[in-house]
Amino acid sequence: MGIQFKNVKYNYKNMNHSYNALEKVFLSIKSKGEFIGICGETGSGKSTLVQLMNGLLEPTEGKSIIFNTEIPFKNKKMVNKIRQKVGLVFQFPEYQLFEETVLKDIMFGPTNLKINEKKAMDLAKKSAKAVGIGEKLLNKSPFKISGGEMRRVAIAGVLAMTPEILILDEPTRGLDPEGQNTLMKVINDIHLSENKTIIVISHDVDLLAKYAKRIIVMKNGKISYDGGKEDLFQNKEFNNFSLEYPTSLKIMRFLNKKTNTPFKDVYDIDSLFNHLIEVSKWI
Repeated sequence: MGIQFKNVKYNYKNMNHSYNALEKVFLSIKSKGEFIGICGETGSGKSTLVQLMNGLLEPTEGKSIIFNTEIPFKNKKMVNKIRQKVGLVFQFPEYQLFEETVLKDIMFGPTNLKINEKKAMDLAKKSAKAVGIGEKLLNKSPFKISGGEMRRVAIAGVLAMTPEILILDEPTRGLDPEGQNTLMKVINDIHLSENKTIIVISHDVDLLAKYAKRIIVMKNGKISYDGGKEDLFQNKEFNNFSLEYPTSLKIMRFLNKKTNTPFKDVYDIDSLFNHLIEVSKWI
């Protein structure tokens, strides 16, 4: 098992007040093969949850076990090992780019882990290729490339640390539709080619419906749903999750109701079109 939370609670405190960001969280995530979407209203605990997953935060109560290491850490030297196994890409990660070239920026993580320069460079180039960054881009300044390219550089920097689990917090926010599609295809290709567990936080239900196999819905610091997307969108309690249905499913239901088109659960527009083409053959 990659990540286990057992009755985890997290409490934010400052000088004036405190509040519970997470309460009574039980969660298990496999080290391989999962594609998990996390959604919920702003302030529901999504970002806190993933920061606990790679040891950036330590639980106020309960047990967090990451690749057989219990947090809080008894040995602080374990922090880097955990963050190497569970890579976290923050919202707008391009704001964290700072090196002279794209290549040096991608190499930063492995170099910080005391990996020798040649191996760090090899890892950086392999990660760059995985996210679709060509050789010509490697010697450019990370501040003179497009927003989508900057996002891919940031993801490559985390991939270069060879994490077993990759977490992305709102990876498509701020990108145009073409940039969103390109980036999600890259992320999904990594998931499929390496059998890597991917965890994506997103407010975009269409994105999660298309790519995620499992969806976790957060509400008021608790997990209100954890399971397959099919069960989520058919759940009788769906209206209590403060979510929209995927666009493809809305259209399918409309066509079924208004034109008696045979109904099928479809979770992306391509699947909807394919179903309509198939149905039209029999009309």
